[in-house]
Amino acid sequence: MGRACIALAQGNLTDAWHYHPFAFFLVPLALGLACSPSRFGRAWLSLPLYLRQGLAGDVLALVLALWGYRLLQG
Repeated sequence: MGRACIALAQGNLTDAWHYHPFAFFLVPLALGLACSPSRFGRAWLSLPLYLRQGLAGDVLALVLALWGYRLLQG
């Protein structure tokens, strides 16, 4: 993930995607949290509990699916 974020910051989009596709979501999220943490916190907490749990579960499923895919690629 570190190499992906560095490649993304340098403008190497294909390298960043190759290293880790989730960097395209992590970098904007981290910048948003750094610039306005209270706004992001309020927005997250304003979502219903079932939606927050569903989103967290979906993210976990995507991370595990990518990990499994890369593990099988060898």
